[in-house]
Amino acid sequence: MKIYVANFRIKPMNISANLDAAMQQLDCCISKKCNVIVFPSGFLFGTKPGVIKNADWARRTYNDSIAALCQKASQHGIAVVADKICSCDGNFVPEIFKD
Repeated sequence: MKIYVANFRIKPMNISANLDAAMQQLDCCISKKCNVIVFPSGFLFGTKPGVIKNADWARRTYNDSIAALCQKASQHGIAVVADKICSCDGNFVPEIFKD
């Protein structure tokens, strides 16, 4: 299994720029034939979740952006690890084992 760790400058409260950068990182992941891409928590908003608490526009924008990212990843069989976790079957539930 090959894991790609996304690395880009997150712009605070610039969702479209952060999504564009995330998509570019996904392209790199695809070109390197990785199975999983990992994004840092909060990468879309670039701010603490409490700053935009109870904002419907933020929730819709976040969900739409994550859905677009995951859809592209799923087309290439890549699992996404971020604030939400998704994979090509759309019903990915991670199993975490700790010894």
